[in-house]
Amino acid sequence: MSRVAILGTWKTIQDDIAEDVGRYTRQVIQRGDRLYTGASPGAEHAAIAEALKWDNRAENIEVILPCPLEAYKSHILKSALNYVISKDEADRLVKLLYNLQIKNRRSLRFMKAPAVDQESLMARNLAVTDYVDEIIAFQINDSADMEICALRARKREIRVKLLQYYR
Repeated sequence: MSRVAILGTWKTIQDDIAEDVGRYTRQVIQRGDRLYTGASPGAEHAAIAEALKWDNRAENIEVILPCPLEAYKSHILKSALNYVISKDEADRLVKLLYNLQIKNRRSLRFMKAPAVDQESLMARNLAVTDYVDEIIAFQINDSADMEICALRARKREIRVKLLQYYR
């Protein structure tokens, strides 16, 4: 069983990107591989939702958060209040994470950051790259976070697929 990360830029994604995330996620789960991801809005949110369609018990899904779930929830909801993401996406993501925790408590892993910020999110992304054999990264516009993860993965000599979208 391979360990595959699906990571993405912290952005609400358009339908075509969501379809691509879904296709790659299905391939990972249907091969019997283990999915590693964060819970950023956008690609990672879509990956978790798609993976649960094929792995209802979340036995091969691991979501790594930079902090405890309550602190992450607060940050997600604050992002919606600041119009970084939509209120609907924030609510759906929070509900999805609590649902995931109910299905399989071991599917959520928490790092020790006291809060969510750019530094803790990057640390989380880099931690994910240390767990996996392959990375599929969805980069929107010129965000550097996915490129940094791809560089780290290449240094570790693991497979990287960096999908870039310009909007």
